[in-house]
Amino acid sequence: MIVEKWFDKTSPVLILRDHEKGLVYDAALQAKPPSEQKRLLQEEGQPLVPLRHMLLEQHAKRQLIIHPFRFQRFLENRGEHAAVPHVRAVDFSDIHTNSRILLNELTFIGASVAQGFIDFYGIEIAGIVASYERRLRIISEENKETGQTAVYISKLSQGHVKHLSPDLQTPETAQETLRHFQKQQAANRRVATDSPSMTLTQKREDDPYEKE
Repeated sequence: MIVEKWFDKTSPVLILRDHEKGLVYDAALQAKPPSEQKRLLQEEGQPLVPLRHMLLEQHAKRQLIIHPFRFQRFLENRGEHAAVPHVRAVDFSDIHTNSRILLNELTFIGASVAQGFIDFYGIEIAGIVASYERRLRIISEENKETGQTAVYISKLSQGHVKHLSPDLQTPETAQETLRHFQKQQAANRRVATDSPSMTLTQKREDDPYEKE
């Protein structure tokens, strides 16, 4: 069994997994003995790739902020010009706690407005997920049997994890390595914007990221 951890500024994501299945490694599961964790993983584990993608979407929903002017512009592009003045009076700040009330309010304005919001919401979530997948992540893997932990600079894409570095031993070392790489990337863009940027998968003596 492996505990996969996505480091995040707000709250890390923890998954208890093998090579095919996984479970959200929440406090309740962590409190159970290893033998029980293994049994639950075998019997109740979800397919790993869809699980990761679901957790990524949940992260995007927590990060989402509805900007009213963006939704108003979205409606205008759909030809819903008459509804826009009514939508300006709607409070979108409670989207995370009162989404049902918000949707009822939009339905009262018009069914097409409510459907438009559902479409807009989906587009916004997809945009956050895509942005998250473009960024480099620090991901650790702890082997529950041996107690060994490896830490990588990685990318998440469609529920798959790709490690772009060798084992960097600690999150602190990974953070410093990633920070150095990002500074180097920014410097490269300033010096030669028309030259191909160095990537993590290029083997260089000063940036030996490619995992063998």
